Amino acid sequence: MKKYKYQCDNSDCNHQFVDDNPSSCPKCGKDDFTILSQVNSNQKYIMISAAILVAVSAFIIYKFISDPEVVVTEKSDKLLYITSYPNYFEIEDYKDFDEVNIFSIDDVNYSQEKSKIFPCKSGKFKISVSKGDVSEEKIEPFKLKGKPDKSACKTKLEVISIYSDMSDCKYKIQTNDDANALVSLNKNSEFKSNLAWSFDECRNSDNFYIKHKDSRDIITYPIEKASCNKPSVFNEDVFVNSFNLYIKDIRTNRSQFISSYDTYTPKFILLNEEFGLIDFITKIKTMDRVDQSSVESLKLSKSDIKYNKNAREITLKISR
Repeated sequence: MKKYKYQCDNSDCNHQFVDDNPSSCPKCGKDDFTILSQVNSNQKYIMISAAILVAVSAFIIYKFISDPEVVVTEKSDKLLYITSYPNYFEIEDYKDFDEVNIFSIDDVNYSQEKSKIFPCKSGKFKISVSKGDVSEEKIEPFKLKGKPDKSACKTKLEVISIYSDMSDCKYKIQTNDDANALVSLNKNSEFKSNLAWSFDECRNSDNFYIKHKDSRDIITYPIEKASCNKPSVFNEDVFVNSFNLYIKDIRTNRSQFISSYDTYTPKFILLNEEFGLIDFITKIKTMDRVDQSSVESLKLSKSDIKYNKNAREITLKISR
């Protein structure tokens, strides 16, 4: 049955409604009304569907605004992205990572400029990155197209050793190419051809940064903190004066006598016997208990002191 759209003729009502054969206005009950138009049978359902859609959309918007825990996201949780180019590949978001490690599985030489890796030839690389508590690893099968970068095939610099030389209080660095090695305490600048660094220079640094002068690849090497008491210029008078104070009062002046040999290895010759520092002090104490004057008569002159600079050994011949 066809349906029509009506309007009530009551001036106080004017209500519009849809019906097939009404007898009165559903709002005011008057029986005077006018047909406005015929209603399409699908129009009702379209209107209902539109009303439902509007209601659902309004509900979703309301929930999104009122409930902060509702988060819509399509972001991937993948951490490591690598993009390949003809003669290099690049690690995306390189500067955002806490740590990046690159290893050539096929032992291919390569150079590095921050996020860009320039291989000498095709090969597989293992890339591992970490950011906070999240880490990821990926094997990158790189295929070189065309010529490699000019720095990619240089001989790779290797650090053979870094040791603490206590004789002059310096770190000594050895590489497989010392003539072309550059070292810095700053990863981004101040590289110099200096393979010996004093302990004091490195006091506030955690790493050495080492690279070949023709390469952008940097080796990070942790500094194992060391310290030493560098001996002052050797002076025989220091030991003569220390000895004279000691024999005047072997109890009161014992500490100063011992400390004068802090950076040396002493050897004492007394009455044709050879003693180390502690044994010599024990011998003097024994002599003092037997005859105090026997200790007070002991003498040491500058000519009786011999110094071995390389071994830092001192030989002291005590006489009467």
